[in-house]
Amino acid sequence: MTRLVNRDRSLEELERDRWPAPSGDVTRLAATVHVLRRKPIGELTVEDLRLLVSTPAVDHDQADAAARRR
Repeated sequence: MTRLVNRDRSLEELERDRWPAPSGDVTRLAATVHVLRRKPIGELTVEDLRLLVSTPAVDHDQADAAARRR
C-alpha cells in the first residue's frame, strides 16, 4: 500500500522529533541541517536532500553530554 506524504510538513513534523536549537559553536553544516529539518519537504532542493542524506544522524543526548564535559 502506498502512503502519501504531506509535502507541506517538515522532516521534524513527519518524524515527530524536534531537535534542540544548535549551540553557538556548531559548524555551518550542522546549523544548515537544523534549518533544513524545519523546511517543508516540498521546498527541499536536490542540494538540500544531498546534505540531509550525507550527514550522519546525531545523538543529541551524547552531544549535549560531550559539550558539558568541555
